[in-house]
Amino acid sequence: MSEAATAGEFYGIFDQSGVDLVLLDLNLPDDDGMEVARRLRRHSNVPVIMVTARDGTHDRIAGLELGVDDYVTKPFHPRELVARVRNLLARVNGKSPQNVKEGL
Repeated sequence: MSEAATAGEFYGIFDQSGVDLVLLDLNLPDDDGMEVARRLRRHSNVPVIMVTARDGTHDRIAGLELGVDDYVTKPFHPRELVARVRNLLARVNGKSPQNVKEGL
């Protein structure tokens, strides 16, 4: 598992290592999360879940139209996010959610 506080850090990690799934906030200090999602979709099919405080309909729709797989607004229950991650990874990997390891 890797973590990045900025878009720049994220791009460095993404370019250097295999990433199975991205949890992406819209409010980044050096770039807009929508632009990061747009760039990701131009170059990758990696699963993306937006996790953000922006809860407006416009933001949710824009994210989904860019190709993010899910959109979760803060505050959220950690178990809900884990369930969403597990389900998305299972779908991408062709497995049932129960077969995705607990160690997320």
